[in-house]
Amino acid sequence: MSDTPKPTGFAGAGFRAGNARRMEPAALPWPAADWGLWADMPRATLREAVLLSMNLDPRPNFTEKAGRTRPLLSDPGPEFHRRLTLGCAHVGGYGPLRAVRVNQLLGARGDVEVSLPEFRAWAEGLGWPMPELFPGAKGTAPAAEPVPTARQSAETAKDRRARLLEWHEEEEHARGKRGALARVVARETLRRPTADRSNIGTDIRKARAERAQERRAGALLGPLGR
Repeated sequence: MSDTPKPTGFAGAGFRAGNARRMEPAALPWPAADWGLWADMPRATLREAVLLSMNLDPRPNFTEKAGRTRPLLSDPGPEFHRRLTLGCAHVGGYGPLRAVRVNQLLGARGDVEVSLPEFRAWAEGLGWPMPELFPGAKGTAPAAEPVPTARQSAETAKDRRARLLEWHEEEEHARGKRGALARVVARETLRRPTADRSNIGTDIRKARAERAQERRAGALLGPLGR
């Protein structure tokens, strides 16, 4: 039995805390994403999607020995927190980053599920470099709209209505009528951040009426031109 006195008081507390810190497992760096799994996943939480956008695996699989605790992971870094902050600000029921389940918006935004192809389109619209195997690379989601050029900025109101109608019909044909307007809103918001869902819906209805009127006029003028 050792006669060495044990530290007491504040010294003893510091000694025990120091030992506890030395016993804590060291934090590990985040492993690279397992694209054999994630390349075919249709959706993930917003936090998981942000990690994947940085080629980090959201659900790393560690081999654990019996009786050992799961290793700690290091902080993903400031770029992760910046991207997650932007994602939380943009996710919503109608876009520009659409929640798969709207009721999840009542909780933490980082836990809201999003479509991975739609997340890729949104992220690329912000200029984020994306891993090649991130879902959506093969055209499974609408491409992000480019920043309008000077010529596009001169688009008339009627031209804009016709374009929105064309997009809406493209979405209905490619992915069905359900959610078509929300997808058009997401695309238009990337092009015009101030775009409003109700105004876009009104523009589409006006464009449909204008097209029908032009067709009726063409049908009436047709016999007269013969």
